[in-house]
Amino acid sequence: MTTWPSRLAFACACTALGLPLSANRSGVPPVAAFTVRTGPAQADSATSQMRRALKDAATAQEEFYTTHKTYATTAAALARIVAPPPRVTLVILHADTRGWTGAAHHSALPGRSCVIFIGQASAIPELPATEREHRKPSGEGVVACDAP
Repeated sequence: MTTWPSRLAFACACTALGLPLSANRSGVPPVAAFTVRTGPAQADSATSQMRRALKDAATAQEEFYTTHKTYATTAAALARIVAPPPRVTLVILHADTRGWTGAAHHSALPGRSCVIFIGQASAIPELPATEREHRKPSGEGVVACDAP
């Protein structure tokens, strides 16, 4: 039989995580009931993760530039400085001594992306555009994303 303190600890942990508890009178520890979020909330979170990954990449690129006097041409070159969230893929589209462009993709939003550029727009061969809606950043360091 489960003791009262262990049930209380379980209930507190579930409450802290925002998980409702199922009613249970059988003496078996209660089971947390939850649903996997899908839809707009998950899409907004995925978009936020892509935005954050690109902003973090911009910071990492500045650190990389300080050391190497050029921007990193691959996300792998930035891996020791920063890593994107687990379901986000970061891609450096173009990089040289004058600037860089990048894109982020999230596995929960296939066909959608966010993009960024750093440097002089005139020095970059082609400004990045998002996959679905072909949105371009409105300025240096501004992240543009497809709608979720």
